Amino acid sequence: HCEGTQFDRKCITLIVKFYMHFQVQSTRRIYAVMKNVFHHGKGRKISWKYLFDLKGCQDDKLLQENGESIPEIHLRWFKFYMCWYGFQCCCSRDCALSCCQSPERQRYFNGKKFAYGGKLHMSRRDKAAFSELLRKDIAFLKNHEVMDYSLLVGIQEFNSIEDANEFGCSNAQFITYFPDDHKSKYSGKVHVIYMGIVDFFQKWNIAKVIGCIKIWSSPVYSFIFRLS
Repeated sequence: HCEGTQFDRKCITLIVKFYMHFQVQSTRRIYAVMKNVFHHGKGRKISWKYLFDLKGCQDDKLLQENGESIPEIHLRWFKFYMCWYGFQCCCSRDCALSCCQSPERQRYFNGKKFAYGGKLHMSRRDKAAFSELLRKDIAFLKNHEVMDYSLLVGIQEFNSIEDANEFGCSNAQFITYFPDDHKSKYSGKVHVIYMGIVDFFQKWNIAKVIGCIKIWSSPVYSFIFRLS
């Protein structure tokens, strides 16, 4: 996929790199050492403006918002007392059936809608670079008949480029400054964006078989992923 080895710094890809694969003989457990998608923040606790798990479909998730994790509250067939997918409108505050939903479920569902319908704000240059990286990586995964991978996206917000650099964000893939006259709620802010494609090595179980039936095939999944 990349020229040279996976340890070559010139190997530019969104696919998260694997550095080591080993087994502990005493326990027979197998481990893999991967690159962290997100930076360490010089040992500080990182507060994410937004943290997304994106698949390019309605399975997109908002994992964190303003430093607070959002628990996953799923709808299941055995939870008949909750509104199912045919009644998602009940998550609206104006719906009389909103009593069927817990506040946690409403927050999780609203986060999914935000993740699926939201936009990443970046410069034209960064958008072109990101689109080209995504195109190459998806083509590689498609050629190897891989599906159900995700794009992790972490966004930090700062008041200035100096603040971002002082925090240790110089290794981020994309840094976008919004001028003071920018017509958005991000006016005067700096967004630092980290991205990585993960979950491309997964055990093929019954859930994946059902997912394959739903998505049809790896080419279709890759097309939906890139289109979104």
